[in-house]
Amino acid sequence: MFESQRAFAIFSIIAGVIICFRGYRLFKVVLGIAGFIAGAALFYHLGAQYTANMIVLVILTIFGGMIGASLSMAFYYVGLFLLGALAGWQIGFLMSTAINMEFIIIIPIVAAVIAGFLACFFQKPIIIAATALIGAWSVVTGGFYFFGTGIIPIDLFRDPFMLVESLRETNPVVILAWIVLSIAGMIFQFSCREPGMSGAKGK
Repeated sequence: MFESQRAFAIFSIIAGVIICFRGYRLFKVVLGIAGFIAGAALFYHLGAQYTANMIVLVILTIFGGMIGASLSMAFYYVGLFLLGALAGWQIGFLMSTAINMEFIIIIPIVAAVIAGFLACFFQKPIIIAATALIGAWSVVTGGFYFFGTGIIPIDLFRDPFMLVESLRETNPVVILAWIVLSIAGMIFQFSCREPGMSGAKGK
């Protein structure tokens, strides 16, 4: 079980760096990664309702991730909406934490829906912002796992409050690390003047 959690954390950090700093340029790859994360999180959450067997959960997680990645890459706008929704979920989490309303789940849900639709209409800026936010969160969640939180990083896309609640005294550090890394990712991506974008269909 420990090794599985460590593997999830390492994958989260590596994928997060790629998404945060190269998300727009490698958009089709990022769509696959985002779809994998969303599908894996969904199947893991559903499986956890019925079993605590880590082997079964790992199999379900990988299976769900493959389905999510396939759908995201096969249906462009579905993946684009999903990418925006993931970023919106994280923003909603930050808003809830900032106003001390951590258990009002409606805020992340509304933010996810709005961001998902915005991603479909304003593709380039939303893609860059979304990939920077999602990638930074992946790095932060994976990194703080090694600080002894004991939380599987993939759980934090479903319930980000788990990290904040387990690190009450370092809450500002978690949020600040995410914000700083997100801004760095956005600046880097906007500053890159490379022709074209792998897998994207619009500006």
